Formats: sequence, C-alpha cells, structure tokens
Amino acid sequence: MTLVLALTGWGIAALSPALVGLAIVITVLTGIVLTVIRFAARI
Repeated sequence: MTLVLALTGWGIAALSPALVGLAIVITVLTGIVLTVIRFAARI
C-alpha cells in the first residue's frame, strides 16, 4: 500500500509540470478567442 502511494506521488509530481503547462495554454487560448470575439463583435 505504501509503495502504491509512493508511486502515485511520483506520478503526480511528474505530471504536475505538464498540467501547469496545459493550464497556461488553455488560459492563453481562451484569452485569444475572447479577444477575437470582441473584435468580431465590433465589426
């Protein structure tokens, strides 16, 4: 059981950078989409 928890902890630690990067990409894309929609609404 302890081994499973340790492996799970390592897995989460390994995935964290990827999850953070993914969150940043989603945030940036959302911002771009909202900006495009605002410009399109003005035209």
